[in-house]
Amino acid sequence: MLYLYNFHCISTYFEIPFLNSLNDEKKLNISIEVVKDQELLIPEIFKKKEIGIVANLDKVIIFYKNLAYFEIFRNGEIIKVKELFSKKKKNLFLSKFINHVLPYALYQKRKLVLHSSGISKNGEAVIFLGKSGTGKSSLSASFKDCNFLSEDSTLINFEPRNCYVSPGLPLVKLTKNIAKRLEFSEKDKISLPGDRLSRSYYRTSKNKDKKIILKKCYVLAWGSKFEIIKVNSKDFLANFLSSTYSSYPYNSCKESMKIKHKFASDFFSLVPTYKIIRNKRNFFEDNKEIWHHCDFPN
Repeated sequence: MLYLYNFHCISTYFEIPFLNSLNDEKKLNISIEVVKDQELLIPEIFKKKEIGIVANLDKVIIFYKNLAYFEIFRNGEIIKVKELFSKKKKNLFLSKFINHVLPYALYQKRKLVLHSSGISKNGEAVIFLGKSGTGKSSLSASFKDCNFLSEDSTLINFEPRNCYVSPGLPLVKLTKNIAKRLEFSEKDKISLPGDRLSRSYYRTSKNKDKKIILKKCYVLAWGSKFEIIKVNSKDFLANFLSSTYSSYPYNSCKESMKIKHKFASDFFSLVPTYKIIRNKRNFFEDNKEIWHHCDFPN
């Protein structure tokens, strides 16, 4: 059976219960086709690794031990999958596919996808960048008076005078303690057995805005005291480049790097970028100051 989704225009051989499927193939101009191919050969260099990635504009290969092996090619139009997971890890497979594999297909289509989370209100958005563990998802989920934008990856589109973002899934990955602190219901939990940080998916409000202007970007970091400061061009470039889905190993594809630096230049000229330094012990006590700085329209 073939499943069709408007989310990045994909057709898959498996159902994604987190997404609304289409029942008419004519409604979808299929741009990413996902097929099962158990005959794929996993490269020897990956056999002893937990995770393996090699990526360029011609081909992307991604390996998750005991989960799946992927090959992406033909300008991101084809994703081949070799399943390695047990039944109980199906949701974790879907999470990796949506948040990590699809962004690499979009990279091959020369689209900008940032490893980030974010929030929006009244057609405007802010996103949070930062290293793994800096609390991007939990910070986004803590702002209950706005729409949750994205959990792990954000698609960015440029127009002459504005930068736009596309909403992702209405789901966020949180640890049990953070979910309890933010008063998420256990009834809405979707377990992710095998997640590295023992997180589960929790449902958030669905974003109904179709065209959302990206007004600000924040780089998250931990420190001794709370502070919001403007990011200079050098710091911005380092954080931006490390947050993009692009060629891997780094600098292994010259054309990718040209595209990446052009995206960085366009982004920096259009989107004010700041660094938020938070004290880990304070959790969300500084949210009022962050919200005020976001300056969303009423």
